[in-house]
Amino acid sequence: MWMQNQLYRQDVETCLEYARGLEELRGLSIMIVGASGALGSFLVDALFQSNKLYGLDIKVQAVGRSMKRLRNSFAYLEKDGAFELIEHDVMNPFSDSRDCDIIVHLASNAYPKAIYEDPVGTIRANTEGAYNLLDFLHRSNGKRMVYVSTGEIYGQATEGIDEFKEDYMGNVDLLSPRSCYPLSKRCAENLCISYGQQFGLETVIARPCHTYGPVFTAKDNRANVQFISSAARGEDIVMKSRGTQVRSYSYVADTISGLLTVMALGKNGEAYNLANAKGITSIAGLAETAASVGGVRVEYQLKGNDQPSPFNRAVLSGEKLQNLGWRPAFSLEEGVSHSIDILKWKLEL
Repeated sequence: MWMQNQLYRQDVETCLEYARGLEELRGLSIMIVGASGALGSFLVDALFQSNKLYGLDIKVQAVGRSMKRLRNSFAYLEKDGAFELIEHDVMNPFSDSRDCDIIVHLASNAYPKAIYEDPVGTIRANTEGAYNLLDFLHRSNGKRMVYVSTGEIYGQATEGIDEFKEDYMGNVDLLSPRSCYPLSKRCAENLCISYGQQFGLETVIARPCHTYGPVFTAKDNRANVQFISSAARGEDIVMKSRGTQVRSYSYVADTISGLLTVMALGKNGEAYNLANAKGITSIAGLAETAASVGGVRVEYQLKGNDQPSPFNRAVLSGEKLQNLGWRPAFSLEEGVSHSIDILKWKLEL
């Protein structure tokens, strides 16, 4: 559906223009797990366009828990012989004879409401899901697991740390249920590395910062989703806190161009932040940007926050990714503007 929008298609093409190493993916079979999510759907669209524009002959298996959601996202691909839609829950092993060269694992509870309400399910999905996919890739003699982790694994910054580089190990409260997400992501990262050491499986880890864009699920209650949704509807943005926490934000096209670069050029056994230095701002700063673009106001209703984030500053260094030749294409204002314009189009359908 989103590919019907001209601006969205342009952003997909810009993503491919800024990605590095695409030729390394030529002719490969790539399984995208979590394909109907915000990142997964953009990645599938980008791989489709890479075949169309560059003739890369990539075969894509788009995996999600709901065939209905997959078809809603990729109806335009169902007659394309290079693409296959697969309904499967990563909590269950792959038991058939299918195979692939690369798995990109994007499936996870990633929004606060799901994490707070189902910490046990979040841990199980992150750990058991990663195990099932690693085991399948090993049994099918695949080439590489690309594990999409999170910038939250760094935890809370200690004094004097302004940005997180890939070798930084921050503080995560082991006794907080909210830590179910970063701790289980840490465990899944180590599981990837352990599979590499024990079985010789090639693995690489991508740690995206806070990514925003026009595509999200109805259940997603992240702040950036609420800001962009309100601005697209012409409604004032309501802030329940001062929003002083500082974050690295990235437009989805930049995050996926970085992910494609890591898929193609990332070194075995290493992790890479997917972060845009142009997108560092506070939560309130993002709200003000969305309000300015959408022509609405930010209204502060300071009644406390029922689900406070444990991370006051979460700025990721993108230096290691840039050393692979990658550069971001979008400023914060450009990314927010594109998100709102594309979502307005969707709301008008």
